Amino acid sequence: MFPTRCSGRLAPVLLAAGLALTLPATASANQHSTWRDGTDFVLTLGAGVEAEPDYIGSDDYEAGFFPIIGVSRPDDLGPRGFFIRPSVGFVSDRDAGDNPALTGLNDVDFTVELGAVIGYESRIATAFAAVRHGIGGHEGIVADIGLDFTTRPMDRLTLTGGPRLTIVSDDYMDTYFGVSPAEAVTSAYAAFDPDGGIKSTGLEAEAVYALTERTNVHLRAEWEHLLGDAADSPFVAGPGSENQFTVGIGLSHEFEIDLWD
Repeated sequence: MFPTRCSGRLAPVLLAAGLALTLPATASANQHSTWRDGTDFVLTLGAGVEAEPDYIGSDDYEAGFFPIIGVSRPDDLGPRGFFIRPSVGFVSDRDAGDNPALTGLNDVDFTVELGAVIGYESRIATAFAAVRHGIGGHEGIVADIGLDFTTRPMDRLTLTGGPRLTIVSDDYMDTYFGVSPAEAVTSAYAAFDPDGGIKSTGLEAEAVYALTERTNVHLRAEWEHLLGDAADSPFVAGPGSENQFTVGIGLSHEFEIDLWD
């Protein structure tokens, strides 16, 4: 689920973070050959729990929730070529009460990021670049560049993952890593005005195991290494960590959709 991002602490009410209809077809759906004739799309719905940083740049972790939502074609096999699709991202709100390290800093509202992803996909690999604009907590630009490899070591098991690079604008950096002069008065930090640029590199991976022809278990893991001004932010370099980890497990079920019968 690479072009769609969910960053920061996920609020329990966030039910649409997957939006995999913007992505290539899910690997688990591609393995099935028992869809009845006339099936136009496969809808995947599910949810999971994960351990994640309690704010972007934190070294403290808490339990979070992630949804699994996907739409694919049952016959979407083989080389697929170039694609352009919507890209949606979500960044949870940040409250000064989330962590003592945030005391005196401004709260940041929940953010929806909207944009597009362009890439090339085949049966074994997908390269992509997604660009989104924030609405809400930040109004900056976020660009994700990645490469995913897919393998099926077992009939029921699909493994997908690869490297990531994230580039952000000044507005994004100011919102999540900056300390304004006013915040320098109310917090324990000196003023810090970060510049936009490369925010992080990292790796993402997912394992999908088909319990039945329609029900799947999802194991996901992400490592993000903050760089540049993001890593130098006083509440990252001091009480936080430049290494961000997320690990989760979820369950999904696939449904047939017939639109034109």
